[in-house]
Amino acid sequence: MENAKLGRAILDHVTGNPANFDMNTWGDLTECGTVACLAGHTLILSGEYELVPYTTLAGEFIHVFRRVRDRQIVQPIQVSDLAQDLLGIDGDAIWHEVPGNDDGLHLFDQQPAADAIAWFRRLVEQAEARTGQGHLDPRPDERTAPA
Repeated sequence: MENAKLGRAILDHVTGNPANFDMNTWGDLTECGTVACLAGHTLILSGEYELVPYTTLAGEFIHVFRRVRDRQIVQPIQVSDLAQDLLGIDGDAIWHEVPGNDDGLHLFDQQPAADAIAWFRRLVEQAEARTGQGHLDPRPDERTAPA
C-alpha cells in the first residue's frame, strides 16, 4: 500500500463506525448514514468520488458512485479497481490464498467484516512502518500505565 494516510483514514473510519461498514455492499445511503465496504469507503474518503441516488433505465432505484470532478458514473465492477489504485495496493497484496479456493480471496470481496478489517489493518500498518507514517494510538498502553 502506497497511500498509508488514506488507508489509516479508512481503517479509523470503519472501526469507529461499525454500523456503517458492510462488506456485502459497495455503498448505500441510509437514514443512519453511508454504509459501504472497504472499497466503497475508499472512494468516498478519497474525496474523489461521492455516493449518489440513481434511477436505472429499468426504473430501479439504486446508489452509485460518481466521480466528483466530472460527475462520471462509476460502474460497480470498477469500484474495487479504483479503490486499489487510490490506495496503491499492488497485485500480490490484494489477494489472499484460501484453502479449497483456487482463485483465492480479493481484499474487497465479500467476507466477514472482522477478517476484512484484520487484513486491511496489516496492510496499513506495513505501509506506515515502511513510510514512517506510524499511527499514534490515543489510548494509553495498558502495559505501561501507572498502577
